Order: sequence, then structure tokens, then C-alpha cells
Amino acid sequence: MSRTGCPRQLGRGVAPGSVVSRALLAAVIVTALVACNGGGGPSTLSVKGLVRGAFREPIPGVVVVVHGVGTDTTGADGRFQVDGVSAPYDVTVLDPVAGWAHTFLGVSTGAPELFPIASLLLPAGVATATVTGELDAPVPADHEAYVCVHGVDETVYGCGHVLGGESSYAIAVRWLGDPTTDARLRAIEYAQDPMTLSPTALTGSTASEVFTLTEGGVSDVDLIMGVAGPVTTFTVEVTPDFSPDGYAGVALTHIDQFATLGITGFDSDTPSLTVFTPRFTGAAYTVAGGAYTDAGASSVHWRTGVPAGATLQFDVPAPAVPLAPAEGAADVGTGTTFRVSNPAGGAMTVVFSPESDGPMIAVTSLEESFTLPDLSEHGLPLPPAVKYYWGVYAVPSVTDMNAAVTGTGYLDGYELIALALNSGGPQPGRDGRISLSGTRTFTTAP
Repeated sequence: MSRTGCPRQLGRGVAPGSVVSRALLAAVIVTALVACNGGGGPSTLSVKGLVRGAFREPIPGVVVVVHGVGTDTTGADGRFQVDGVSAPYDVTVLDPVAGWAHTFLGVSTGAPELFPIASLLLPAGVATATVTGELDAPVPADHEAYVCVHGVDETVYGCGHVLGGESSYAIAVRWLGDPTTDARLRAIEYAQDPMTLSPTALTGSTASEVFTLTEGGVSDVDLIMGVAGPVTTFTVEVTPDFSPDGYAGVALTHIDQFATLGITGFDSDTPSLTVFTPRFTGAAYTVAGGAYTDAGASSVHWRTGVPAGATLQFDVPAPAVPLAPAEGAADVGTGTTFRVSNPAGGAMTVVFSPESDGPMIAVTSLEESFTLPDLSEHGLPLPPAVKYYWGVYAVPSVTDMNAAVTGTGYLDGYELIALALNSGGPQPGRDGRISLSGTRTFTTAP
């Protein structure tokens, strides 16, 4: 069988030697997706994919559109199939009821695993509960407490802050598993610099007995704050590829395979920071360093599995810069061209969030210009005269779209860092880097 022309087709939209490396998740490389027929041209694909959420749960009942070809709705297992697809293709996963859509441009694989970024904010198919309680005394002035719910036999997400002068907490909890699961509360208290609010010392810690979470239920668990336990200290050196206005660092303690605890908010006007985190016997550690601008752009590099007390160098990429439409532009619609400069390269995910009623929209692409998909025939039209905010996540290590649609590839595993920072959870799987542009606004056409 003649294969003349295959290399050219296989190279379309695919960067050779690309590596998916982020701050989490194992590297995934592209599978060859364009076959060649006897005449030397590309054959069509039967695209058999999976839609999954931030907790790795399958998402049923959402619409998948392969633009210009066909649609399908995911089954109970999150799977879909669209036949007769020519690569590369554009694909959107959307939920018109929940009000979100995520489009991936220039995909070639026949087995995409689509992770809509909205699932970070609107997780579906997971058990939920609430944990309330009181500390035995109000948190002192210029201090803060951090309370997390940790699963005993599976991952449970849920953390909350208690500010100075307060003592109560109410924590929204989520997990993927049975309707009931065992958990415990862990809490730490730390002093803060009154001017910068950066943590200065661990001043208390405690843990509860094991209790049972029930889906849809409320568990009331009070805590007695004890003396501070030991900490592990890290030196963070940040080298940015841009001119920042400040620097930040954080260290996370992975107590076991389900539980993460750390202290956030270390901030500095110099590229060298000292950060600390609680120390537990047998714990693993993730440390991150970053830089930011006063205009809201930021960039972070993280390493996981680092030894206690290490000095670490972090190279952070230059964030992408939105170019068009102009700030505050009006009459924006599906025909409007969005342009972005991405000096570090790699996959970009542009997130559009409405100020009021309207769908949340995301577009992932390697290209620096694109238009919004018209999803009106799928029940998700762009609303008239609504103000939107938009910004760009960029991951320099993800250099082809097949890697971007392999699990959470387009975020390079950053979602696990975000969950660990805010909700606990497992240790990230690998090192990574990601940046976020400043935020711009536009208003849709009336």
C-alpha cells in the first residue's frame, strides 16, 4: 500500500518530540492518528473519547461536538463516539444546562480524553457533604487557622480558613466514591506579618478522631488547638523570564496518599524566599516558586518529591499577553478574532467568564489567534450585551494538541496543585510550570 504523503499529514498540527510536563501528571506523548488510504490521502477517524472531571470522574450527559461532522452525548461512563472525522479537527464539550463549554482546536487523536476546565468549579458526579465546628478559642489577632478534612481510605477534598478573632468553620467537602466515607479534621494555626500577611511561624496544630461523612449530610466536629508541631523549611530562589513586581513561594506536606496540608501566602519583593510547612513522619513535600505583576499576571514552577530542607531554583516562564480585542471592547461575537502573544510557547487555554448571566467558555489551542465557536444550535448561544472577563493559562511544555487532550494535559497537572493548595488531596505526580495572563474585559454585541 502506498503511503505517499503520510508524513506531511502526520506532522500537521503536531510538534515532534513534544513532552507533556507540568506540575503534575505523568508525561503523555501523541499517538499517531492519521492513517493513509491506498490513494495516499488521509482516511477518516472514528473518534472514541472520554469526558472526565477534575476528580477523574466520568461526566455523563454532556454534549460533544466535532465541528462540521457530528455530535454525541456522553454515556454513564463519560464516553462518546463521532465517526467520519478528518484530522485535525476541532471539538467542543458543553453542558447547556450548567452553562459551560470548552473547545479544543486542532486535535488529531482518535481517543481524546477531554477535561473541561469548568469541572474544577462545577464538579459533577461526586459525593458532597458539609463539616462544621468550633475551635476551642478564637484565633489570635495577626494569626490564621487552616482546617482541612482528610480522607482515611480515599481522597476527600475540603479545607477552610479561620481568620483572627473568629473560631467557627463550615467546610464544603467532596469525594469520589461510596455515599459514606471515613475522615478526620486536621488544623494548623500560624502567625502572620501584620503588614505583608506572610506567615512567620507555626503556632498551633491539632487533629480530630475519625468520623463518618455521609453524602448530603452535615458533620459537626469541634477542635481543641494544641501546641505547634515541627516544621520543615525550604529556600526558594525564583528566576523569572519577565519583569515581575513581586515573588511568591509555598510548600505543601503530603501526609499520606490522600492528605495534603500546607501554609500559603509567602510573599516577597525579592526573588529569594524562605517558606515552611508542617513536618510529619514519612511525609513527602511539594515546593513552588512564582512571580507576579501588579497587573495580575503570574507564573509558577513547582517541584514535587523534594527532600526536606532543600534549597530550590525555580525558572518561571513569561505569561501570555492578550492583544485583541482591545480592553473594554464592545460588540464582541463569534466572528471576533481573539489574539494572544505567548512568548514561552505551548498550549494556551483562554477562559471567558460572564459578569452576570451567560455561559462560561474556554478555548484550548496552540494558535495565537482564534474565534469563539458558535454553539447556539446546541443550546448555548453567546448572550447579548453581557460583560465578560478573560485571561490566558499557558503551559510551555505541552507542545501538541494530542497531549493537550490526554487527561488534564493542557494544564500540565496544575489542577492537582490548585486542589492541594485549596482543598487538600494527593501529591502531584510530577514537576511543572504554568502562567496566567492579566485579565481583560469585553461586552458581547446587543
